[in-house]
Amino acid sequence: PFFINSKHISLAISLGSLSFGQVFQSDLSSWAAGDPTDWMGSTTSIASADVVEQTALITYGTSAASLVNATTSHKRFTTQPVTVVPGETYEIKMWVAASVGELRTNFYDLTNAAYGSYNAYMDMAVESAGNQVMVSQTVTMPAGCTSAEFILSLRNTDASTAAFGLGIIVDSVDISAVAVTYTPTTISAIQTTATDASPEVGNFVETAGVVTAVKTGAGYWIQDGEGAFSGVYVNDGTNTPSRGDSVTVQGQVAENFGATEIGNIANYTLNSAPVVIPNAFAVSSVNVQTMEEYEGVLVVVANAECTNTNAGFGMWVVNSNTASVNDTLLVDDDLYSYPNPTLGTVYGITGIGHYSYSNRKILPRDINDIAGATGPSTLSIYDIQYTTNTSGDSPEMNNVVTTSGIVTGVFQIGSAAGTFFIQDGPGAWNGIYVYENGTTVAVGDSVTITGTVLEFNSLTEIGSVSNITIESTGNALPAPTTVTGSTYGNEEFEGVLVTLVDGINTVVTDGFGVWTVNDGANALIDDDCMAASFTSTLGNAYTVIGVRHLSFGEIKVYPRDQVNDIITTGFASVEENQMNYSVYPNPATDNVTVTGIENGIITVYAISGEVVYGGKVNGTVSINLEDLNTGIYMIEVIENDIKSNYKLIVE
Repeated sequence: PFFINSKHISLAISLGSLSFGQVFQSDLSSWAAGDPTDWMGSTTSIASADVVEQTALITYGTSAASLVNATTSHKRFTTQPVTVVPGETYEIKMWVAASVGELRTNFYDLTNAAYGSYNAYMDMAVESAGNQVMVSQTVTMPAGCTSAEFILSLRNTDASTAAFGLGIIVDSVDISAVAVTYTPTTISAIQTTATDASPEVGNFVETAGVVTAVKTGAGYWIQDGEGAFSGVYVNDGTNTPSRGDSVTVQGQVAENFGATEIGNIANYTLNSAPVVIPNAFAVSSVNVQTMEEYEGVLVVVANAECTNTNAGFGMWVVNSNTASVNDTLLVDDDLYSYPNPTLGTVYGITGIGHYSYSNRKILPRDINDIAGATGPSTLSIYDIQYTTNTSGDSPEMNNVVTTSGIVTGVFQIGSAAGTFFIQDGPGAWNGIYVYENGTTVAVGDSVTITGTVLEFNSLTEIGSVSNITIESTGNALPAPTTVTGSTYGNEEFEGVLVTLVDGINTVVTDGFGVWTVNDGANALIDDDCMAASFTSTLGNAYTVIGVRHLSFGEIKVYPRDQVNDIITTGFASVEENQMNYSVYPNPATDNVTVTGIENGIITVYAISGEVVYGGKVNGTVSINLEDLNTGIYMIEVIENDIKSNYKLIVE
């Protein structure tokens, strides 16, 4: 980034008003109740106590803000909402001073309620060294974004700096739209360098390549060839391609603590259906460890002996040249955590060459990247679940496996991400419960999971999960399998999406959100684990779709929502001793009249079970239907402990 010493600058700017192209300008001179008035937006996470007004050694206005965050986790100092233009790029200029600390920028898209991708941190010990300097970074607004909060993100400050007092001193901030031209540039031109830094740092480029690896929610690696200088990391938290996708991106080249990346993504284009991924380039462990040209490149290290099973932070160490103890390479778990490296075992490791935390390393993507591994087998859910054992125990019990499937339902456990069910096809033996609540998944996600097959109170599940990869989202679900109240409890439907058709409700609730449908044999419905509690009506007929599960020793079906998974197919039959009431007109449009009630209670239910009308009646009542949707309703009258039901059609 460009920076200057404040003693040598002469700028024709007016901090009292915005000039052409500017969308925000602040000299941090307006404060109220201890906070700067044009800052502390809704996404601010730094405490007010750590934002201190400074009045000494000021270049612009009358005050500056001292920002303190000595922790390693970042804090956000955020503007008030600013009107922006979708697709426009904005330069954030900051006049700052600090002797230590790290600073970067980003934005929060208020229109779409999403954060952008953070720029790389700037090291204030290098950029400022205690002097006031101007540093700048750019951000690009996504499609549809018309309002945003701009973010200054900081960490690792000290409690005092020699010249100014506390943390990072921000004297002025100017944010302006800038014209950007994205120059077509090959990945090789971005990466080829005699030093560690890209010759294109700071430049806006358009480049294309095939996706070789994906870090869900954070970015992906692309290559436009094989071997040296052919790969680069794309810092993009918005788009999630799949391996083999051909993509074109427009963004800005940056160095993130020594790792070259393309960030600040303005445009992303999926060029084609999946294509052939470049072959992994054969290298030695010392090549990856020492050579810049394999950063971002898919490589393979053969005959690599494990020399350390735990190098900290999920990493282990291999050496492809046993004659040299210095020929070591870190295997990191950023993309995949191999659960059981064995000391002395020789592996062939495929992965992305990467640089982080001052180390070059290799990032395997899944179990298939660890050749010679004695760990997880890759199995279908059917292979895990199918059993002839009368106990129902899986033949893979206590084994570590990798499997894949589509998420069919999600439990919510407090504020944590939910445990969930996956299925890799319709029908018997194709579903399983995953006990892992550290990863947020959604129905329709395609996931790959590595974990241990367990039997918990007669329920087969995957637990002790070491890795979850979300491969894609929004996938079609396997078709539910139709079962009956007498067959839904069979072992082969454990974890499977099923349908129970036209069962009569025989128990409204047991107090724990469980009710019963009977199609000749009872089946339990538990509607408060994945869906909001449903008020069922005794005697009504329901078709229920849900995941068959075992909980607290009871086999149940778990619907996922009230609208699509619980369908009222018939109303309770009229009581044998029904009273003689008159309901007219029926079908009705604006009003329906019920006559002949003596000191009774009348209730009108929607097909969902929702009460839409209720009250005490003596004689005749006219019910206004104007606010009701067209459809089928039920009128229930209770008089002298006798209940009568009538179907009402609203047109």
